[in-house]
Amino acid sequence: MNKIILSAGVWFLLSSCTTTQSAVNTGSKPSTSYETVKVETKTEAEKQAENGDFQKIKNAFEVADLDMAVFKKEDLQAKIKEINTYMGETGSAYLGTKGIVISFERGDMFGLADYVPSNKTQEDYKKLIKALNTYGGTVVVAGKTQFSADDVTAAEAAKRAERVAKFISKSSIDKSRILLDDMGVSFGTESNRSARVKNDDRVVEFLVVPKKA
Repeated sequence: MNKIILSAGVWFLLSSCTTTQSAVNTGSKPSTSYETVKVETKTEAEKQAENGDFQKIKNAFEVADLDMAVFKKEDLQAKIKEINTYMGETGSAYLGTKGIVISFERGDMFGLADYVPSNKTQEDYKKLIKALNTYGGTVVVAGKTQFSADDVTAAEAAKRAERVAKFISKSSIDKSRILLDDMGVSFGTESNRSARVKNDDRVVEFLVVPKKA
């Protein structure tokens, strides 16, 4: 009777294991001693990233407003000033209600606009990546906003956002940190943006949501 119960217990342990969690025999001979391999639970964003997909934002409330009790406005403004200094003519940044909005004016790098002749393409792209890595938080890619690619359709906006996301995910921005906002619903409508090229495919907007310490 004891042997039957033991066999049933081992069978249950083996059958309950997933492809990423297995029971490993610790001895070279048949044994009743097993150890279970612990597997970390992955977020939905990480699972989608592994499948080559990006999690999408459909409603503005899906991205919470910045908790100003956690992030000091003075520190955020200082960081934005720093970004604007090194971005130069490449783009600009400002403080929105949900994070730091970065308007990048080199959409041609992603094949979204006519190529802009420049011998600083690599340098400009490095500036963008540096800005997107600010605070090491979430990066939201807009397909279009009130200030960029305003004339594209919803379907075109979705393709646009995904194209940019795939591009930057190959350059030091982990896929699990990237969210897509096809219609820019999480981006504010503030008119204090300083992009020199507006309503044009050359402007690509990003929202950097700071990571809480």
